[in-house]
Amino acid sequence: MCKRYPCRPLPREVAKMPPEVRARLMSQSEGQGMGGVPHLQTGTRGFEGEEAPDFGVFWGLIERPQRCTFLTAEGKCELHGVCKPYEGRVADCRSKHDKDPLPNLKRAWRGKVGRKVLADWKEEQDKRKQQERRQ
Repeated sequence: MCKRYPCRPLPREVAKMPPEVRARLMSQSEGQGMGGVPHLQTGTRGFEGEEAPDFGVFWGLIERPQRCTFLTAEGKCELHGVCKPYEGRVADCRSKHDKDPLPNLKRAWRGKVGRKVLADWKEEQDKRKQQERRQ
């Protein structure tokens, strides 16, 4: 998963992430992945802290899929043991989970907490970008 496509956390996981980790997430708006449910996911290199491109189109424009920004050169997840996102934990090939994570993710991001976490993240990213421009 990490080499092909970034994984998605639950909103409550994002709320607990340190700011430097949240800054490396990316958002997906309505009409993009996960059945059109707006959400956050770990960033694809080059899109950290940004709106994700339309990956349906994007994947066709590149020769190889983009890696998750948290995947190290050694093939390890920087977030493992710290705040590894729900989908990454469930999708892990050594996991004993056999449930599809998407229904839980969709339900969580559609809810009040999910919408607030997404709005707060966008506001946080806007402030970070404004500070970077001032420097």
